Amino acid sequence: MRKGKSAIGPRSLTLFPWLVLAVSLAFTATATLVVSNSIERHEQRRFENDVDRASQAIENRVKSYSALLQGAKGMFTQNNEPKRADFQNYVNGLRLGSNFPGMAGIGYVANLTDIDQATLQQRLDRDNITGFKPWPSSQSVPFDVLYLEEEGSENKHAQGFNMASDPQRLVAMNEAVRLRKTLLVGPVKLTEEPRHEHEDGLLILVPVFFGAEPEDGEDASTRIIGFVYSPIFPEAMFSQLAPNEETVKVYLGKPSKDTLLYDSGSSMILPHPDKSTFTKTVNGSDEVGLTLEFRSTPSFDARSERALIPFTAMAGVLFSGLLFFFTFLESIARKKAQQEAFDRQFAQRELGMSERRLRNLIEQAPVSIQVVSPDGHCIEVNGGFEKLWQASLKNFKDVNLLEHPYMKECGLLPYVLRALSGKPTTFPATEVDIARLAGEGRTRWIMGSAYPLKDQQGRVREVVVMHQDLTDAKKAEEEIVEMNAYLEQRVEERTEELRRAVDEMEAFSYSVAHDLRAPLRAMGSFARILMEDHSEGLDEEAQGFLNRIGENSVRMGELIDGLLDLARISRATLDIDEVDLSKVVEELWRNMEKRYPAPLPTIRIQPALRADADIRLIRAALQNLLDNAWKFSRRESQPVIHFGAENRGGETVYFIRDNGAGFDPSYINKLFRPFERLHTGTEYPGTGIGLATVRRIIERHGGKVWAEGELDKGATFYFTLPSTKTVNVMDEHTFYLSEGVIPKSRRLLG
Repeated sequence: MRKGKSAIGPRSLTLFPWLVLAVSLAFTATATLVVSNSIERHEQRRFENDVDRASQAIENRVKSYSALLQGAKGMFTQNNEPKRADFQNYVNGLRLGSNFPGMAGIGYVANLTDIDQATLQQRLDRDNITGFKPWPSSQSVPFDVLYLEEEGSENKHAQGFNMASDPQRLVAMNEAVRLRKTLLVGPVKLTEEPRHEHEDGLLILVPVFFGAEPEDGEDASTRIIGFVYSPIFPEAMFSQLAPNEETVKVYLGKPSKDTLLYDSGSSMILPHPDKSTFTKTVNGSDEVGLTLEFRSTPSFDARSERALIPFTAMAGVLFSGLLFFFTFLESIARKKAQQEAFDRQFAQRELGMSERRLRNLIEQAPVSIQVVSPDGHCIEVNGGFEKLWQASLKNFKDVNLLEHPYMKECGLLPYVLRALSGKPTTFPATEVDIARLAGEGRTRWIMGSAYPLKDQQGRVREVVVMHQDLTDAKKAEEEIVEMNAYLEQRVEERTEELRRAVDEMEAFSYSVAHDLRAPLRAMGSFARILMEDHSEGLDEEAQGFLNRIGENSVRMGELIDGLLDLARISRATLDIDEVDLSKVVEELWRNMEKRYPAPLPTIRIQPALRADADIRLIRAALQNLLDNAWKFSRRESQPVIHFGAENRGGETVYFIRDNGAGFDPSYINKLFRPFERLHTGTEYPGTGIGLATVRRIIERHGGKVWAEGELDKGATFYFTLPSTKTVNVMDEHTFYLSEGVIPKSRRLLG
């Protein structure tokens, strides 16, 4: 049953689940975005809090270090030249190593410009400074380190170092004097300490003036007596202040490679530079500040709540998928129920239409159709039935086909019973007299089929029987039988006539062979006797006549032999077997060596050419073709005869080719006719029977023969033999017979 289309299309039935999926995925995307933004804001606040704490700590440390130096400067303000012992007590009381990481010490750089050696020595002796020696030697203004406390071997090494010898320090000292403020200098090489001579460090310079603080830079430059300074190691100063989950870079001034003081580990930067990088400036001195650059590390991100983002997305997608799945199942179930209801309605309509179409088909079908109920009554027939039997449905009103004796008598009952059992069946040609069933109608030869029609439970509701009228075919069959009998009689009569004709031909052949040969032999013998015994009494003309009589009697005998051979070939029984044609040609050529004068033409024989043929007849055909080739090529300077085969359209074609006189192609239709000659007998003697014999032999084998050639360019004679075995293509194994001699080094393929 063909299913109909529901009024509710598949797009409308499945649209709702997809709409639900789209809304839920949109909600998931929105929730994921909200969570992501919230987490990023939280991370940003956490990162900024860490930066603020670290920045404040670094700023406090720088300020505290500056305050220490300001305290030391106060000693010089109160007393222009404090004793070193008082300075040492101040520094030692600070415990720089434990309380102020990275601070190498606090020292004093004296301006020795206007101090003579004696005054300097008195000062050194007063402060118990021994072994003082300015270094390095320089033409610059002497600003030498008198001492760097706490005293130790490393700080001792700084004693006498001329700070002005370093251009960078000299510029910084001038700037500090001009500004009259504390100044940070760096990064600089801490050359005064051997342990750190290759380490970049930081200097804090505090200018010390004579008397009260100068009012301007010019006054300051004339009253500068020295600097309180401290060398700082950034690694020790800043390392403990950097956050655990961020890296920090410390620059003196604007960030650049040349101003970098400290880097806690820039190789551990996360791929979030826009979210996890923070720059802050800390004023650690009166003028020049420190720039701090913070970046997050993997440990910072490890504590992040970013894992909630994919979790939220995955949970949303999973929920959306489940919601879509259940909605889709519900939609399919609803669609299936609607489709089933529609299909039932459609099936009922289709069933009614199908029944009407079946009735119309049965009624209008050109064949005879009869519908039989399960109880054996005829319930419907079509117009073809009434036309065939000349009877109508009313004639079968009281007829039960299962009980009527004629159904069994005519042999149709078993086929009807088989169809009523539910199995389709056909019945053979049967002669039925419908009048014996219906009381009216005519006799017809029929064959047909019976098909059961079943309900949904598989029960047979009715059987449709179709009849095919064979009456005309039966009449035609009887006529054919009568015609065959007549034809067989005619064949026997013609066969008898042919047998008598063959007997007459045999008698004629016998007469030609015996009755005509005797006069020919007599004429030839008497002509020879006259020439031998009485030639002296005959003039030349008479002798010529006698010679012509003898030659023509011989030629007449050859013609008779040719005609007899042609007749025998026409009626000979074929004995077909596989023949090695190459070997046959070889044997025939050996015999020709004995019959014809040397030298013979060169012959080329393609080996292993086989065919199904009668050995006697095919030898005769090949002999005639070889004789023909020899006769027309023997006058050439280098005559060559070639026997071979080639494939044309899947068929093996044999040929014998020569390079002799050839023939005019316009006369090719005369080549194979008896007694037809294209050359005069004086040029090329012969009977004109040879090629006709070849044609008769090949045609008796069911093959074809034809020729191709041109005058003075040789000729090729082709022939085919049906059922020919596949032959080898000519190759290097082809051998030659030159001048009638077969080279012993060549092997014949038999």
